[in-house]
Amino acid sequence: MPSNKGLIGKKAESLAVDFLKVNGYKIIERNYFTKFGELDIVASKENCLCFIEVRSRTSTAFGLPEESLTSIKKRHLELAARYFIKVRNFKDPICRFDMVCILFDKNQSPISIKIENDII
Repeated sequence: MPSNKGLIGKKAESLAVDFLKVNGYKIIERNYFTKFGELDIVASKENCLCFIEVRSRTSTAFGLPEESLTSIKKRHLELAARYFIKVRNFKDPICRFDMVCILFDKNQSPISIKIENDII
């Protein structure tokens, strides 16, 4: 059985997908696993291949969701994205890394959802 953190993570990713679609993104892949780590969402928008990290928090006691992305995680995202591009045979795509940040209240209802572009 998934942990509460795992359930929140799955809920956050589903909310992120819906949010991205409303904002003009076309979802290509979800939860793409590589030896370098996982890509939460791969999407396209305006001829750009977007690698999207989903970050969520149920409290701001330890900071906002966007503050949880470490330099090590960013490096793993870059490596995973390069692997995705190679395996999927994309030829010199225009790429960027985005992050969807979701803050939940104590009842696990979303308080805020926002996107940050070009996080790397």
